[in-house]
Amino acid sequence: MAFAVLIEMASRWGGSRPEPATSPVQATFPIGGSGPDAVSATSVSAVIPGFDRFMIERFTAISWAVPTNPSFNTRDAQARQLIMEIATLHRTIFDKTGKEFIAYLRDVYFPGMQLDKGAADEYLQVLQTKDLKTFKQFFVVSFLQQPAVDGFISLLHSS
Repeated sequence: MAFAVLIEMASRWGGSRPEPATSPVQATFPIGGSGPDAVSATSVSAVIPGFDRFMIERFTAISWAVPTNPSFNTRDAQARQLIMEIATLHRTIFDKTGKEFIAYLRDVYFPGMQLDKGAADEYLQVLQTKDLKTFKQFFVVSFLQQPAVDGFISLLHSS
């Protein structure tokens, strides 16, 4: 449930990338005046300044802390559902912030955790090029079960 809230927050408040006109976070409203002199704005996203950076840094840390917890069992059905939500969160952050999220993961987060460069590059490639369903499958099946990630998890537990 908590990750669903983070996904919703990211979806509604994050990003400067264009939203489709049907997005619930956009509205048409009068800016000034009324009648023939009225000025209106359409398709204005309800973003919060600085929220992109906040979600990139904080949501990323939270989303990796959960599956790296020693008691987290990726084979448990509820845990797998949670991993799917984490994948959705990562994709939502990418959809909202684009290359800024990729650069943070590539240049700051993954190197700071000493994640294997090959695993990190593969993750970033799939995040950027595949649809959400494929990314979720990759996240659960491939990425979280690779030996490089096991080393990453071990590193976190020894800190």
